[in-house]
Amino acid sequence: MGDIPRLDRHQIEAILVRLGIPFVDKGGHYLARSPFRNDHHPDLWCYYERGTGYCIDYGGTFRGSILKLFYTLTGKIVSKEMPELGIEDHDPHDLFWDRTGIGSYESNERRPKKRYGILIEEARIMLVTDDAEAYRYCLSRGIDEHEIIDWGMTYARRCRIRNVDAPAPGTLLAKRLLIPIKEKGEVWSVECRDVTRKDDKKVIYPRGCSVNTLFDLDRLDRHKPLVVVEGLMDLVKVRRVYANSTCTFGIGITPRQAKLLNEFDRVILLPDSDRGGDEFIVAVADLYERELWVARVPEKDPGESTPEHIGKSIAEARPVTELLIDKVDLFPKEKLLW
Repeated sequence: MGDIPRLDRHQIEAILVRLGIPFVDKGGHYLARSPFRNDHHPDLWCYYERGTGYCIDYGGTFRGSILKLFYTLTGKIVSKEMPELGIEDHDPHDLFWDRTGIGSYESNERRPKKRYGILIEEARIMLVTDDAEAYRYCLSRGIDEHEIIDWGMTYARRCRIRNVDAPAPGTLLAKRLLIPIKEKGEVWSVECRDVTRKDDKKVIYPRGCSVNTLFDLDRLDRHKPLVVVEGLMDLVKVRRVYANSTCTFGIGITPRQAKLLNEFDRVILLPDSDRGGDEFIVAVADLYERELWVARVPEKDPGESTPEHIGKSIAEARPVTELLIDKVDLFPKEKLLW
């Protein structure tokens, strides 16, 4: 693999402008709407720190350098199309695509081992049940005291939070429900949900943290079928019907998450009933090495479904190959065998 061009803020901004993607500077990264779908929420993050130009579409499947984003959207190479930027020639197929974080382009062998752990500063943390607004939010999402205790949820009226190795200052949060994400007893990240429903970003993951895992991985049974949903709010409802279930924190799936899913002999995907759900199926099917099963609820998503519908959909899950036959437009044409 060749060296990856380092980018400064001017170059990153110029590429976003050329792509016609409006953005705002959020300090350390640019925030923009995703060019991959018509979504009112700005879900595309483009980091300019450390010269990576690393982009994450939190509501979709794209993760990679802004150079790869340019090639994905235009089919052209930045160094050829925008020579005025002085970016060295690069092969878009050879770009390092680090799905695990925004770190550097160093090889795995040279990259220091990531430390997990959360540092919370300027904290005003309290029990969820001690704040009326936070508790009302939980009840409105179907979260009761069982999940609050079992998942270790807390409420932050205000705090700064970051990974122990991330430079200060951390991510500033206010009026957020905090849900820890753990693996092997270590806190990898925290899902921070806006309880006011007024913030443009309803979910935030703190600076330097990783969600490159499956939720509640330590308690999942590899010998039983695993039901997988997109997000934690869907999982709240599903867990009450089927305990051996998890989520991937969005429709994007990383190679490491795929490796973890492949430890289960049977995976049943329970996606949202929209285009994003279709993309979720395709993303997992591409990386899961066994026969993938798919369940669908009649409602918009599992989080809005009834226990009866969730249980029925899991019991009636179908192999993805049958879904391919019934809905051929779900997959790209090159995946069809006839």
